[in-house]
Amino acid sequence: MFKIGEFVVYGHSGVCQVTSIDYPELAFHVGDKKLYYKLEPVCSTEVIYTPVDTKVLMRPVISSEQARQLLDRVREESKAPADVRSNMQDEYDALLKNQECTGLLRIIKNIQYKKKDSLQSGKKLTMTEQRILKQAEELLSSELSVVMDKDLEAIKSIIDDVVTEWLARVYV
Repeated sequence: MFKIGEFVVYGHSGVCQVTSIDYPELAFHVGDKKLYYKLEPVCSTEVIYTPVDTKVLMRPVISSEQARQLLDRVREESKAPADVRSNMQDEYDALLKNQECTGLLRIIKNIQYKKKDSLQSGKKLTMTEQRILKQAEELLSSELSVVMDKDLEAIKSIIDDVVTEWLARVYV
């Protein structure tokens, strides 16, 4: 069970802070004897109530050390993605659903690699690829922002720099 004040990754809402754990007093939960988390997403003003025993993906955020190691691995990596097929949407959707930072970063790297490759041949990314890239960037940035205690724009810039440096090494 998560504690009040902890940050968690919840469903498609991304990073949220647990602000209370209680029995609901809301009209749509009358008679409900389940404990609920009250979650506040860090990137929006909504409030989410979800049962403590929810089946929706809910995991703790990674540690700041894990975030640094994740970025350092990309800085040290020197090989191109093994497979950047034209349609990897199913794989990307699965990675987005799991919201693991390594998977999100893999999406970003693969699509940025494909973007560079496409530009070389006068093509563009598809709208779907652009949407997936944006979603992966938002999810990863919000989690790293919280755990590294940096503002969202600074983290986006760091991720962009790391991926750009990686592309410069691996794209031939």
